Amino acid sequence: IPGYISEEDIYGLHQQCHCFISLERAAAWNIPGFDAMAFNKPVILNAWGGQAQFAQEKDPVFNELIYGVKLLPYKMTKVYGMEHVPYPGVYSGHEYWADPDVDAASASMREIYNMWNVNQLPVLDRQTWLAKWSFQGEAGKRLKEVLCN
Repeated sequence: IPGYISEEDIYGLHQQCHCFISLERAAAWNIPGFDAMAFNKPVILNAWGGQAQFAQEKDPVFNELIYGVKLLPYKMTKVYGMEHVPYPGVYSGHEYWADPDVDAASASMREIYNMWNVNQLPVLDRQTWLAKWSFQGEAGKRLKEVLCN
């Protein structure tokens, strides 16, 4: 994507896609992934960083991840090519990041595509998601507590 995409166009993409996949090496929150969940789309994320912490909640009966999130295995690798970025101390070339397993990503995409084609894709509960993760829900309440105390 070579340029800016309006919020309306992004929402249109979410409505037309089968799933959302992000192979970021270290996302703090991954807001686009949460947007996709709000559109009842399954999400495939790297199992590293803040995004993985938010997606780790499991259904106690089936031991499946809640909210249609599939977490990918990763391997920690040394950050490369960042020795001269304009943010001294942020990336020195001595850090590590999580390279996602591309084969697992491909298999996850195929699995979701196959489930979509036979109407077996789990439907995500938008109201449950909003109650937990929206600014008006539990996440917003926790954020207010942290910022106001």
